[in-house]
Amino acid sequence: MNNILIKILGCGASVGCPITGCDCNVCKSTNLKNNRTRTSLFIQYNYTNILVDSGPDLRQQMLRENISHIDKVLYTHKHADHVVGMDDLRSSFFYRKDILDVYGNYETLNHCYNNFKYLFKSIDYANQGSRVFFEADNDFPKKSLFGHILSNYESFNINGLKIQTFQQHHGRIHSAGYLLPDYHFAYSTDVHEFPQESIELLKNAKLKTWIISLTLKEGNDAHMSFEKIKFYNEIVKSERLIFTHMGHFIDYDDRSYLEENMSFGYDGMIVSV
Repeated sequence: MNNILIKILGCGASVGCPITGCDCNVCKSTNLKNNRTRTSLFIQYNYTNILVDSGPDLRQQMLRENISHIDKVLYTHKHADHVVGMDDLRSSFFYRKDILDVYGNYETLNHCYNNFKYLFKSIDYANQGSRVFFEADNDFPKKSLFGHILSNYESFNINGLKIQTFQQHHGRIHSAGYLLPDYHFAYSTDVHEFPQESIELLKNAKLKTWIISLTLKEGNDAHMSFEKIKFYNEIVKSERLIFTHMGHFIDYDDRSYLEENMSFGYDGMIVSV
């Protein structure tokens, strides 16, 4: 297998951390690992730079990590803290002098197209076997993106890297998780519950590393609680859990409740697989 690099670009919740105007201990912490940009993941494989979600901090994240460009983007869902940095992908288009491929479920890419029409050259409705092309306009004659709509449990390949999507429930919408089966690695952000089919898929994948969101320890109707994560992992049995999408309720310096195979992620963290 080719060498792979996985790096957490951001591990903060929707408003980041510190939060403007907040005087809590985490927002005022001097530990830089409590300073979290919005959640995003970077994968480099076979000279291909793959991004998972383009949040509002994308430009700063790429500069901080010395990432020159992005080749492909995987989207988990349509919420602003995961897609609103899509406009920053234009710099990668200029660098590559070629159109970028972006992937996501129908709900996500339909939302992205409606909000960033000027970026899209086409969208591939794979399930219908058709591709819709959009005309250039005067303001943006050079379109930057090809959209590829993925089904809930679709397997596909990016330059030799096998990827499979799986469905997650996130409040009133569905988000997409991503599995790299050859590396026994899964990524699950913004989820409060898993369908049984997803749990079976993850269990059979014999995970070694599972990055999963822990926005707040108690959870809510859109984000899973710490205890529910433990419950699911009793079934999935991932060897290691790394938490992401953490709000200012999660203090990197308070790891007292974490089990031996658990850790908090942090911006710039390289994940070994």
